[in-house]
This record gives sequence, C-alpha cells and structure tokens, in this order.
Amino acid sequence: MFLARLAVRKPVLTTMIVLAFVVLGIFSWQRLVIDLLPEIEFPFVTITTIYPGAGPGEVETQITKRLEDEVSTISDTKSLESISRENLSFVIIEFELGVDADIKAIEVKDKVDAIQMDLPEDAEPSAVVKFDINAFPIIELAISSPRPLDEVYQTTKDVIKDYLSRVGGVASIDIIGGRQREIQVAVDKKLLKAYGLSLHEIVASIAAENVNIPTGRITEERKEYTLRLLGEFENLEQLRRVRIPLENGSIPLESVAEIIDGFRDQRDLARFNRTPTVAVQIQKRSGANTVEVSDGIYAAIEDLKNILPEDYRIDIASDSSEFIKDAVKDVTQNIFIGIFLTTILLYLFLHTFRVTLVAAVAMPTSVIATFLLIDFAGFTLNILTLMALGITVGILVTNSIVVLENIIRHLQTGKPAPEASIEGTTEISLAVVASTLTNTVVFTPIAFMSGIVGRFFYQFGLTVVFATLFSLLVSFTLTPLLASIFLASRKMGDMASDGPSGASSTTGGARRPGLKKRFETSWNRFYSAVAVLYQGSLERALNRRVRVLAAATLLFFFSLFMMGKVGGEFMPTMDEGYLTIAIEMPAGSSLEETDQVLGEVEEILSKDPETVSILVSIGGPNKGVEDGTVILEIVEKSKRDRGILEYANYLRSKLASIPDAKVRVTVGSGGGGGDEGDISLELTGSDLDVLKRLSEEVYDSVATVRGLAGLKSSIEAEKPELIFFPDRKELDRFGISSAALAMALRTGYEGEVASLYREHDEEYDIRVRYREAERRNRSSFYSTEVRTGDYDVPISQLGSVVPATSQREILRLERQKLVRIDADVASGTLSELVGQIQEKLEDVELPPGYRIDYGGVYEYQQESFASIFTALVLAIILTYMALAGILESFIHPFTVMMTLPLGLVGMALALFITGKTINIFSLMALVMLVGIVVNNAILLLDYTSILRGRGLSRREALLEACPVRLRPIIIANLAIAIGMLPQALGGAGSEFRAVMAIVTMGGVLVSAVFTLYVIPVMYDILDQPGVKIRSWLVRKK
Repeated sequence: MFLARLAVRKPVLTTMIVLAFVVLGIFSWQRLVIDLLPEIEFPFVTITTIYPGAGPGEVETQITKRLEDEVSTISDTKSLESISRENLSFVIIEFELGVDADIKAIEVKDKVDAIQMDLPEDAEPSAVVKFDINAFPIIELAISSPRPLDEVYQTTKDVIKDYLSRVGGVASIDIIGGRQREIQVAVDKKLLKAYGLSLHEIVASIAAENVNIPTGRITEERKEYTLRLLGEFENLEQLRRVRIPLENGSIPLESVAEIIDGFRDQRDLARFNRTPTVAVQIQKRSGANTVEVSDGIYAAIEDLKNILPEDYRIDIASDSSEFIKDAVKDVTQNIFIGIFLTTILLYLFLHTFRVTLVAAVAMPTSVIATFLLIDFAGFTLNILTLMALGITVGILVTNSIVVLENIIRHLQTGKPAPEASIEGTTEISLAVVASTLTNTVVFTPIAFMSGIVGRFFYQFGLTVVFATLFSLLVSFTLTPLLASIFLASRKMGDMASDGPSGASSTTGGARRPGLKKRFETSWNRFYSAVAVLYQGSLERALNRRVRVLAAATLLFFFSLFMMGKVGGEFMPTMDEGYLTIAIEMPAGSSLEETDQVLGEVEEILSKDPETVSILVSIGGPNKGVEDGTVILEIVEKSKRDRGILEYANYLRSKLASIPDAKVRVTVGSGGGGGDEGDISLELTGSDLDVLKRLSEEVYDSVATVRGLAGLKSSIEAEKPELIFFPDRKELDRFGISSAALAMALRTGYEGEVASLYREHDEEYDIRVRYREAERRNRSSFYSTEVRTGDYDVPISQLGSVVPATSQREILRLERQKLVRIDADVASGTLSELVGQIQEKLEDVELPPGYRIDYGGVYEYQQESFASIFTALVLAIILTYMALAGILESFIHPFTVMMTLPLGLVGMALALFITGKTINIFSLMALVMLVGIVVNNAILLLDYTSILRGRGLSRREALLEACPVRLRPIIIANLAIAIGMLPQALGGAGSEFRAVMAIVTMGGVLVSAVFTLYVIPVMYDILDQPGVKIRSWLVRKK
C-alpha cells in the first residue's frame, strides 16, 4: 500500500500533511455559522390584494379566481392555494423544490400585472412577494412602562423598531398592542340631515382646506423664489373652524361634528405576565443566521436601555437562539464524551497507552479535519452536521482499529515495527477500503434524496461521507506512522491475545504483579475463553446450518411484527420549553370578549409552578379580534417531571373547561405549524354547500377517534353580517349608483381618511364617520339616510337589509373550493391515528368530482418515508455493486448482505424497548446501517479468502479466520455503540439525535452477534455452487 509505505518512510511529510488538515479544520470551525437546522429554501410566491369593504365571497369571485386562472399556467407549479377573507385575497403558489423562487416571482408578477386592469377599480394593486415559509419570529419582546400605552406604542414604533431594524439579518418587525393616535371627525346624523349635507361634502371640505401645494416660482435677475401655499392645520382648533359650504352660506365643521383627538379602533392588544405591553415580533431575513441576528438584537437592546427613559422595560418573551446555542453545545460536548469513552474502551482491549493512543488519535483528527470540507461545502454548524459527526465517532475509529490490530499481529511474528506497519496495513487495505466504500455509497443517495427530507438530510449525508473519507486517509497514513514509532520497542508478548490460544502469560518472580498487570492477565484469560467458546459454537453452527438459518429467519419475521407495534410519526417533537396556545372565539366576537377569555387562560397558567412567562396577544398580522395567542415559557425539561407532549396534554385538559372558545395547544413558540394540524383532511369540490354537508359528516366521524386534540373545521366559523340588497329601480329614480351608495355607507361606518394631521414631524389620520353611538347598533343602520341631490333618502327605501352569516374565509386548493379539517396528535402516534381515521371514513360516500386528501404533517411524513425507502433500495443496490467489484464475485456480496436483515432485527428491538417511533430519523439510521453492518462480514470473509489462498479448505479457513477477526469485530462494534451512547442521552435537541443513536446502536450490536454465526454459515452454503460454477467456467475455457 503506497500510502502506508509513504507514511512510514516519510514521517515528517506525513505529519505535516495531517497537521495541515487539522489546522485548516480548526480555522474552518471558527468560521462556521451556527444554526439549529440546515437552511432550506422552499419556493413559495404569494399574491396579496386588498379590496376594501368586500366580503369573502366578493373577494373570491372578483379577485382570487381571476388571479388563480392567470397564474395556474406557470410551469413547475406544485400547488396553488388561496384564502379569501374580508377585504383580502391571499394566493399562495408553491413551486417544485430546486426552482429559483426569485425568477418565479418575476413570472408571477408579469402575469398579475397583465390582468390588474381587469380587477375592481377600488382594489389596491396586488403585491407579489417571495414567501419565506420559515419566516417566523425568532425573538419576541415585551415593551412596558408606567406611561400611557399610546406613548409606549409611539416610542416603540419611532425609536425601538427603528433601532432594531438596523441589526443585520432582520427582515421585518411587527408591533402588536398599544393604541395609535387618530383625529376623529364624529359626524352627527341628525345635524347632517338638518343642514342638508352629505358625508362626502364633509370629507371634501377637510381635504380642500388642509393642503400644502407648490404653486410655481418667480425668477428675478439674481434669485429664484419657489411659491408654495401652506394651508395645513397647525392645531385642531383650525380643523374645528373649517367652513362647510351650504346653499346660503357656510357653517363651521364643529356645528355638525365633534373633533376628537383619540385613537384608532383597537384591533389588537398584548400583555406580558398580566401587564399591558407592546409586543414586538422580530423575523430574520431568509438565509440570515439566527444566532448572529439574536446576538445583534441583544446588543441593540443594551444600547436602547441607555437611550430610553429609565421607566421603560424590555423583556424577552421568547428567543429561539438560546435553544440553538444549547443544542449545538450539547452535541459538541457529546462528541468529545464519545471520543473519551471510546478511548477507554480501546484501552480495555489493548492494555497499553501507546497502542490506545495510536487508535484514539484517529477520532479527533478525522472530526477536526472534516470541518474543512463542511466549510468548503457552505454548510452551517447545525444539529444535523454535528449529529453526523457525533454518530460517526465510533465509525471513524473502526478503520484504524482494524489496521492497528493487523499491524500488532505482524509485530507478534517478530517483524520490525516499520515493516509490520506497512505489511499489516497493506494486507488489510482491501477490507478497509471495502468498508469505507460501503459507508460512502450508502450516504451518497442520502445526500441526494428528493423532496423535503432530501434537503433536510443533504448536509447530514455529505458530512458523514467527508468524515468517513478522512478516517480512511488517517488509517492509511497516521495510524501506520504512529505504530511504526510508538510500537517499535514494545514487547509483543505483552500484547493482547488474538486468538483462542494466544493468551499472554506472566512469568513467575519474587515480586507480585501490579494491579495493571493482574487486570491485563485476567482480561486476556477472559477474552481467550470467549474466543475458544466462540470457535466451538461456530463449529457446531456450521454442522447445523439449517437450524441457524431457520432461527435467524424466525427472528427477522418477529422483528417485522415488532415494527408494526412501534407506530410512526414524521419527526420527534423537540422540547424547547415553549408552548403556543391558540384561542379562537366564535365569529363576530368582540375584542373585549376575547380579552376576557384570555384573562381566564392567564389566571390558570399563572398558578402553575412550572410557568416562567406568559405573553398574550389578540389580533396582529393576518388575524382578527376573535383570535388570541398565548406563548408560554415553562421551566427547562431537566427541572420538570413531564415531557413537553405530556405538558401539552395537561394544558389541554386544564383549558377544556373554558366556554365558547376553541383551544389549540402546540409545542414551540409559533414557528412550526401554522394553521394546519398534525393531520389535515382536505375536502375539495366545486359546491361549497355540498362540501359543508360532507365536512359535517367527516367531522363527526373523526371526532370519535380517541387520541386527537384540537379538532376543528375551516367552515365552522361563520360571521354574522347585514346584507343590503339594492333596489335598482329606486336607485335609478333617485339618480344614485350602487357604488356611490356603497361608498356612502362605508364612509359612515368604516370611515374615510379625509386628510393627515401633522404634528412634530408625525402624521395622523383624520377619519370622518358617524358618531360611535350611531355605529353601535343595527337599528341605527336600518334608519340610515343617504343624500341624493336635494333629498335625504332612507336606505330602507333604496333596498332591503337582510341579516345573514358568511364564512370568515373561503379556502381554495387547485382552483377548487376547499374545506379543511385539522387535528393534532394528543396520544398515540400519527400513523396509528391516520389508520383509525381511514377506517372511519370508509363509509363516507363522495359525489363525483369531490375528494378527500391528507395534508398537514402526515402529508410530509408520507412523502419523506417514500423518499427514504427509495434511498434505502438504492443504497442496497450500490452496496452490492461495490462489494461485487471489490470481492470480484457475484455470489459473496449476497453473503455479506445477509447482515442487513440482522440490522433490521436490532432496529426493531431498540425501538420497541426504548418506546421510540419510526420517523425520518430512525429510518435514516436504518439506511446508515446498510453501510455499517456489512463491515463485520467483510472482515470475516476477507481473511477467510486470504487463508483459502494459502491452501486451507473452506471449513478450516472459516474456523481459523472468524476467531482471529473476533477481537477487531468486538472492538469496532463496541466502539460504534459507545461513541454513540452520549448522543442517545438527554440534552437540548436530543429528540432528533437520540433515536438515530438508539437505532444504530441496536442494529450494530445485534447484527454483530448474529453475523458471527449467520455469515459463516451462509458462506459455507453459497460457496459450494460458486466453486462448481468457477470449475465449470475453467473447463469451458
């Protein structure tokens, strides 16, 4: 092997090359960006159109459907979904993964611009933006002060938001709560009628008097003057004295209206720990690093404390970066703990610090050098890249263990250390390369899987490949180099035994052997007894081949049975110490009613000793006054007895008694779930009435499934409304159009901003509408009169007012109407509950053109499982091809790959015993096992082939080779298990890495035990026809 020879003959050159990788790895590690998970860009583009005064039905027909028809022809569209709400159309276009979202956003904008003129005139221009599905608040702040809340809001808006916006990586900042100043012109209906005026005349008069208009310029010989008419209101008294023209003169505005220096209608509020506050939600820019942005925000907060008055307080309500830092810290610590434990294991078997050091140095060297390629590939330092390193700690040392063990065998024959290092490495090089190649080909399909899971594990797969390749390089260079130096003067009689007859003995003498020597002697005797026992049991297994294979087959089918009892989910739930409680009040509820219910929730939560903080908000971006949100922080999981899912169920039971409110409790602080539940049933069709009937039937069926929580239907929430149907003949008779009538009503009740009032460089709306007392009851609306020419006509004469209800929102999917029924998993597993739901829905008859699909987390689970199983099949095929090429055999790769079902047995046992589920992480560990468990068989068959080449029979070669390879197999598999042990324990983010470690440990250990018997038996069986085929081919030639 030229690498081993070069390393031993050129020790300085080899050392410098290895040190170069280590130094560059350390430098790269310091440059890496820290994040929780790999940055994944999902190509979403949204179209937002505001249509003032329109209900959901009008928005759907006049805005949403037209936009959908236009953009549906764009290529690479994966799904098209829309939401039509009061005053708002929101169209969401999802493109295939890998598509450039920026280019698609341009295409969408071109399509939208082409039909903009066909949309209603009073609809605002549509906004087309690239949507970041991960754009959730990374930090939520609570700003409070003894001062009036409107002053706190203004300070937050003008000072705090402006200052935080300068932090690098901040994308947007939303403010919830507080009161915004507004100048209100509250018009008296009766006085308006008495003077024969209309609201339009009031608006026009205010706008005409509050102006700042450039009127030209005067140019003299040496100077030029700009002319400007400055007629803006300097104070509210000037607004009160605005003259409203009448037929015979004019009157001041205050004669028909009251001028109120007040606030906008409050549509949101916030409290932190039951104290009124202004909440600030900070989102990071796509691609920005969460930890860096968070650190910048903390630094800005410290600066703000020196700027703001002393009675201002800024509290951190939630911060996702703290969990990221803890998770990365825990994984990093576990890597070093795994290295330390593996080193101890090596010493137990090797008995000497020098030999242990030679093997152990491979682990940190490979790990540190891997950071170089991680940085070069543009990856971040996240849970998955670090988990890849942590899980491969034991794998990294196996190559060096196998090489070192073979070097020791050559040393024990009396060869000089340099010669033993070269020959020992060369002899075992094929097996080591084969083991490394199987690991590499397994992880290659992982890195290039399609769909979400492919993007999710891309960095994981390539990081394992990087680390494995470096471990191969180290085992062929640094390991023989150090062995040739450190083992040169070692007495080989003191080395651990290699086989059943190789136990070292102690010479008699006057001095009693020390504790270390007695331990080594006892350990060697124990191992020799194990080796002898194994050799005898192997011989009996080879004589009872059918029984061995029958037992292995029965165990395999039993493991499949256990897998069916485990249950499945998309991914484990991470315990970050935050829960989100969404409160949905009945449609039409007021802010005060929602606030009262949230007060009850606060009362319940504040009495719980595990509560740390409570942030309450009502309304906010894309939410109404009937929507409330509570972000609850609880003590860290090491200080409580319940897991995060148990705590969520506890809250569901505690809050179930709250009347007239739908309560949904989810894990996390609002970043990962949105409105969809774990299970989302999507009913689509053309008729909303038919969908409503079907949804009621489906809802009733799903409600009987135990283990679900937060069950809700998108069609349940109907909002009360008053619909005015105009009488067109009467409108024609009075000379008024439907649009003019609608605008008159909208101005009276919603209000119209007539102009802006400027004070101290700030602008405030001047809103004209009826007095509050005339807008608070239905009877007032029925008696409303509209000015038509010289007459005030009651609207009852111009049409009819009908009480009705309407959907709060109309959903559409793929240009069909959609009703969504969502539920969360409270107990059991996702796969189990979906199976029960499918049984319940078998009796539901769907009319032609109507269908039920599964969305939500379950949809992601199905896509991901299919992608992983495809990768598994590809990994098995590539492993066979690699083994066939290396072993130069079409038959014995099948022998080696008989270890794969044994790995599945270990996985099933590990999941069943620990109570873990089948999810994307446990399945990924199964794919990993394809490349790991075959290594034991490679070691056995490689040395068997060498011995047969020296003239031994098949049975003789197996009985000699297997006991000789027993020790490296035991060491390598225990090293993998011990190295992964810290990853299987608790800590921040352990939910992801623990299941991978547990599955890998179970698969490795169980398959190692059975491989020692099943593989020799399979080789003994399959080699017979192989020999006959080769003999036949030789005779033919």
